[in-house]
Amino acid sequence: MLLKNQSRWKAVILDLDGTLLHSDGSISEYTLEVLQECKRRDIPIVVATARFWFKAEKYIDMIEPDYAILADGTQIYHKGEMICGFAMESLQSNGIIKELLRQNVEKEFVVSTGKKLLCNADGIDEKWRVSRDFSQPLELSVYKIAAIMDSCEEAKALADTYDCRVYSYRGESLYGFTDEKSGKYQAVAKLGEILQIRMDEMLAFGDDENDFDILRHVGKGVAVANAIPGIKEIADDVTLSNDEDGVAKYIEKEIIPFWEKTYRQKDVFAFSSEPSATIKEFEHLFKKEFQMLEVGCGEAQNAIYLAQKGYRVDAFDLSEHGIAKVNDRCERLGIKLNAFAADLTEYEFVHKYDVIISFGTLHFVYKDDWKKFIKKAKEHTNPGGIHIIQLFSDAVPASDDIASFAVGLAKDGEIRELYGDWEILQFKTYVFEDEHPGVPKHLHASNKIVARKKESYENAVKL
Repeated sequence: MLLKNQSRWKAVILDLDGTLLHSDGSISEYTLEVLQECKRRDIPIVVATARFWFKAEKYIDMIEPDYAILADGTQIYHKGEMICGFAMESLQSNGIIKELLRQNVEKEFVVSTGKKLLCNADGIDEKWRVSRDFSQPLELSVYKIAAIMDSCEEAKALADTYDCRVYSYRGESLYGFTDEKSGKYQAVAKLGEILQIRMDEMLAFGDDENDFDILRHVGKGVAVANAIPGIKEIADDVTLSNDEDGVAKYIEKEIIPFWEKTYRQKDVFAFSSEPSATIKEFEHLFKKEFQMLEVGCGEAQNAIYLAQKGYRVDAFDLSEHGIAKVNDRCERLGIKLNAFAADLTEYEFVHKYDVIISFGTLHFVYKDDWKKFIKKAKEHTNPGGIHIIQLFSDAVPASDDIASFAVGLAKDGEIRELYGDWEILQFKTYVFEDEHPGVPKHLHASNKIVARKKESYENAVKL
């Protein structure tokens, strides 16, 4: 509810053919929307494919990935520009080309020099593919050579001769040759270094041999149901097939919380349409002139209740869908409420508040972040102001519905320590049963604190 990336995954790695793409080469609107939602949550989408640029370009335009790893991991692109490449040694590339010509000059092969493909076939003059006479050695950087060959043994023998890596592709007599130090896994690892994202913070999907190392080394490697047996054996999990949008459905479960779906439904509530009982319990301490803030408001049942009572209320949440739902409800009810989308880790207080509330949200933020936020919130609270905070603790393991997102579970009683300089009006530690639309009943361990900022000494004496 609060942080753009609420999941432990910091990047999603996607193979195209046989994985993300349907068998007919299409991508569903549902899959594209799921990937866009990831990007809205600041989770980079990385396409990692054997395809050359001219074959991948239309999908890059559709998906708009943050990064594209092409030509079996020999090239890394960002916004259409190659930011890193793994080129072959000239002795390797020219030696392979010479041998391919010697074996059979009529067999087609292509040479990747980046986005451009040089082809031995005649009559090709396209934006990214052109015919080339290979009678003279190339003086260009070569990243990958792909050739039609009679057998796997023939391809392996050629790769062994020039000490390079060879790839085969399901259902094709096409073989790819690259530098031994290159590969989709090596490119993903290099990109991780550039972005300062660890391999164990990546979620990856694949179906074929060239996905093996990636799926084995990332935090979670997921095979689609139509993957080759070897990939399914080493994968951490298996999702539905490429034709069943298995990748998108798995991402939605891992990265996009269930409440996002409910936020898009006008008359269905992910949590409740009624305010927390704690608000009503301590409402007698609120003064009409109080300025209030709800943090991670979701559907804003608490903020709406307080606004109906005449209080000046601000409320924010990460979810644009949630805020749109709140504003729509306020318009229908004729309520004045300042609800806006904001990221907790980037939120800057513009003035002080008298009441700050947050229910069931802070644990979706890393602990250091919610502790920093509480410190800032305390500083931006007027003397005598009240905080009502409820968050989940690790006294009970996170339930399946939030396990992927609960990155900041508190130690039991930990939040009370942060309010040691305030007057503690209430502190509770408890376990409760919960249920949401489409989610089975489950347990949460919770800490709740109601604390009041102490008045100055002079005011305290008068009281």
